[in-house]
Amino acid sequence: MDSAGYFDPSHVQERIKLIKQEIEVEIGIHAHNNLGVGVANALKAKEFGATFLDGASMALGAGAGNAQLEIIVAHLNRESPEVFNLAKFMCMSDLVATVYKSNLPSTTSTSVASGIAGAFSGYAPFVELLAAEYSLDAYKLWVEVGRRKLVAGQESQLREIAMEVKEKEAIE
Repeated sequence: MDSAGYFDPSHVQERIKLIKQEIEVEIGIHAHNNLGVGVANALKAKEFGATFLDGASMALGAGAGNAQLEIIVAHLNRESPEVFNLAKFMCMSDLVATVYKSNLPSTTSTSVASGIAGAFSGYAPFVELLAAEYSLDAYKLWVEVGRRKLVAGQESQLREIAMEVKEKEAIE
C-alpha cells in the first residue's frame, strides 16, 4: 500500500521482489497518484506478480487520488480484451464524474508535498490548517511529518510537530 503516493515503479518492483523472496502470499497494490505514477505503479506491480490491483473510478481518493481504475483497466484490456467490458467502465466513469464532480481529486502543491515526504495524504486538511495557524510553510511541515514516518491514525502528533517546526524557525 502506498497511501502517500511516494513510490515510483522501481520502488514497487523492489518491494514485490522482497516480499516474494520472504513469504508465499498473494500480492496486491493500493497506489495513490500524488507524484503522478499511481497507474504506472499498479501496472509494474502486475508485471512482478501482483494479482490484486486496487483502483478507484475517476481516481476518487485522498491526495491526488488513487490509481485510476479506468486507466488500469484500459491497459489490461490491451492484453486481454475479452476480460473487461471497457464500455461499462466508461459508463461508470461518467456517472462518478457527474455525481461526485466537486469531490474529484486533483494534483495540488499539498498532494505533491505529501508524496515527496512520503506522508499519509489524509493528513492534508490538518497540515494546511496547522500551517496557516502557525504561519508555516506547509511544505516544511509535510517534510517533517514524513521524516518522522507518521502513519494514518497519528493525527494527534501533527500539532506538536507544527509547534516544533515553528520553534525551530524562530531559532534560525
